[in-house]
Amino acid sequence: QQNAEELLTDASHRANIDGLAKEDLLYNVGEPGAANRTSMVAESTRLIELIAQENKPVLVVEYDLDPDQSKEAERIIDNLGYVLTLANRSLSKTRP
Repeated sequence: QQNAEELLTDASHRANIDGLAKEDLLYNVGEPGAANRTSMVAESTRLIELIAQENKPVLVVEYDLDPDQSKEAERIIDNLGYVLTLANRSLSKTRP
């Protein structure tokens, strides 16, 4: 499933998907380069945990982060046990 973590509250829906890909969990929802509101991240994470607790993979993509944001995203996503990809919004290449 791509985004739409609100659907994860439905157990029958979760039973029919293999995992979740979530874009912009931590940054870029309000404006490019800006951190998302803490409440937004918390609510998305609460919903995402429904599938993570079923041992299904959670993939997070964060776009166009500066080096400090990248390190922070890596720390947070690693602590959550999700898989992070840092990419350019154009998707032309991944960032190291």
